[in-house]
Amino acid sequence: MKSFWTIIIILLAMLFAYLIVAYIQDWWPWEAVENTPTPTVTVTPTPSTSTSVTPTPRPTHTPVPGTRRVSSSAANFELFVPSDWITNRQEGKIGKQISYIEVKSPDFKSRNLKDANGNAKIYYDDGALLMINVVSGTFPQRHDSYSGNPRAGIIETKQITIDGVSATYHIFVHPTVYQGELIDTHLTYKNRTYLLTFAYNPSTLSNGISIFDNILDSFRFLD
Repeated sequence: MKSFWTIIIILLAMLFAYLIVAYIQDWWPWEAVENTPTPTVTVTPTPSTSTSVTPTPRPTHTPVPGTRRVSSSAANFELFVPSDWITNRQEGKIGKQISYIEVKSPDFKSRNLKDANGNAKIYYDDGALLMINVVSGTFPQRHDSYSGNPRAGIIETKQITIDGVSATYHIFVHPTVYQGELIDTHLTYKNRTYLLTFAYNPSTLSNGISIFDNILDSFRFLD
């Protein structure tokens, strides 16, 4: 009889222990702990504080219909002239000269004569001639040696800007010119002096100033 009750007590103890274990498993989040992934550390890159400076481009020239490009690799410039004008060039260094280019209209006519004393007398009869002379260094353009020719002298002087560079602009008559007149522009850039001279006869080419001004508007440095 005593062994019967002993067996009953052991069975009740085992049942009690089983119930306690089951209760603990239901209450404690074992599965949540086992299935929770290990957190991944994500590194967010720090934005760069450096400022990228984009250089401001020079304004480009849009070619006008009926014009063509004239350029010099020796003197690093370009400009546009009427498409039917004829180009003659002398590139390469000759003394201080870096480049010399002549561009003339197909109807350009001039006469180079001499007076009784052998002095030059130039007559611009028709059309136009553009002379572009580039030399190394800085050279002032002078227009103060006028004598012997009653027509000679400066007609107009003004300051202009060519591709962002200040330039001096003259309309004048050279002492050797007895018919027609000249326009020139003088500027210095990167230790190079540029002299653009335009020869024409206002009587036969009434829009000569406009043609020269349009050429100057198209002028761009290439360096």
